[in-house]
Amino acid sequence: MAPSGSVGNSARLRFDPCQSQRPRPVDCVWMPPEPAVPELRKSSDAHRRTCDFQYRALCLAGVGHPIGSLKRHRVFGTSGSTGRVSADTVFFMTGFAHTEWKQELIETGRDFHRRGWSLGTSSNYSVVASRDPLRLLITGSGYDKGRLKPEQFVVVDGLGQRLDPAHPKPSAETLLHTVLARKVGAGAVLHTHSIWGTLLSEALQPAGRLQIAGYEMLKGLSGVSTHDTRVSIAVVSNTQDIASLAVSLEARFSEGDPDLRYGFLMAGHGLYTWGSDLAEARRHIEVLEFLMEVVGTRRGWGS
Repeated sequence: MAPSGSVGNSARLRFDPCQSQRPRPVDCVWMPPEPAVPELRKSSDAHRRTCDFQYRALCLAGVGHPIGSLKRHRVFGTSGSTGRVSADTVFFMTGFAHTEWKQELIETGRDFHRRGWSLGTSSNYSVVASRDPLRLLITGSGYDKGRLKPEQFVVVDGLGQRLDPAHPKPSAETLLHTVLARKVGAGAVLHTHSIWGTLLSEALQPAGRLQIAGYEMLKGLSGVSTHDTRVSIAVVSNTQDIASLAVSLEARFSEGDPDLRYGFLMAGHGLYTWGSDLAEARRHIEVLEFLMEVVGTRRGWGS
């Protein structure tokens, strides 16, 4: 219910980002008082109208985000503010956040290309932009990861479909990213095509796993606190039928397969790993790529 003397909010609530929190409309309504200064009140009303229009446009574009966790956000940041979730907040969660993620992924691509992990148009990277509904920002198909540009990313839904047909075609392996986001709660997914990932995955395909134990570097993996541990990385057959592979992996995740705790290798192809956010996913890539090089060198492949 709107405070006494304020403008009714029933029409505005239709476009309020806090709608994901219903039925608790009191959480996303006005905060008294309305600005007492006429000029400020007029500016505030204009800001709310802009917010309604911009948020509707974002929803239609398929990139609007529920922001129930940011209820009672203050537009002006003063005691005379409206308390409405502002257009600034919406854009932070959409346009601005996407821009920041794109820049981080561009830098990731440059770094991985320099290290020889993502050469040519190989590899793909993603971050989760929204959980409910599931939305991922992912690299488009066929782009050089060492020279990525902001326009070479695409937002996809939980089924791997791009939300804007004007965006690039998503990676052919997008469904693997959506499965990881949905089944293990990954906040970011990274895929590399390093020499060691290619060689080891090919050699170990009959065994179905790469096992690594006894190295201090293992402590870089989330949840590992001692070198005296053994980590197993699944090796799956390479395939162009990504939909079938996604179904198979989803079943293994549901069963709690220990070989899929930190990543998996596609035979003759490369490594997939993930993390709660992009920083953790990058750390996992660095740790596993280092350890694969150690294992390969010990086998005499690096001489």
